Amino acid sequence: MVMVDIMVISVLPIEVGDLGDLVRLVSNIRRERSVLISYRDSAGSNVLGFYLPPQVKDVQGIFVYTYSDTQTRVIAYSPNDGGKEVIKLGYVDSPVYMNVFVAYIDNVPHQFVSLNDLDVEVTEVNVNDLSSLVSIAYSTTYEGIMLPFAWYERDSNSLKLNIEVPSSNDERDHLLMFKLVLKNYVDLPFLEYNPRDGSYKYVNAPTDLTKKYLLITRVNKLFTL
Repeated sequence: MVMVDIMVISVLPIEVGDLGDLVRLVSNIRRERSVLISYRDSAGSNVLGFYLPPQVKDVQGIFVYTYSDTQTRVIAYSPNDGGKEVIKLGYVDSPVYMNVFVAYIDNVPHQFVSLNDLDVEVTEVNVNDLSSLVSIAYSTTYEGIMLPFAWYERDSNSLKLNIEVPSSNDERDHLLMFKLVLKNYVDLPFLEYNPRDGSYKYVNAPTDLTKKYLLITRVNKLFTL
């Protein structure tokens, strides 16, 4: 048997708050095609994660991950089971659940790099209000994604949207970041916004078709090792 060295790709890392943040996000983006990969890092810790498109040219992707010792082949997720978000270990045969499969690997195909190591210009734009952030989120979200999502960055107590900027004639990459500093953040997975009167609240599940929702994924800080 001929052994072939695995190619190592460069990725930007985003460590999310916990397994719930990870499963919620991958289900929202990949839906029925959701898969997480699991491996042991150099320190022996168990990593679970998935890849997003790169957004900048000098890396091959973004790796969203968390540390978890959960051992299972499937994690079932429902954003609304009887008015509640539910995450279960194991396969669930129900139309209100998405089954996230876990693939276990030995050879890690990526290495982490920082934005500081790349020739990337990050432009951060402060957004004045939640209505503006929700409008930007809905206008820039791909149609296949269930709900627009924003990163809640704990270090800055803010919601952030990172938007890929098309390449220009200069050689430097650009990344656009919209930021809204929060006043009354509540640690729940969804933000419910009422477009009629501008009111909002944090909720456990999206339940009202007349409202707009943002999925919130918690991170300590974006794009840092």
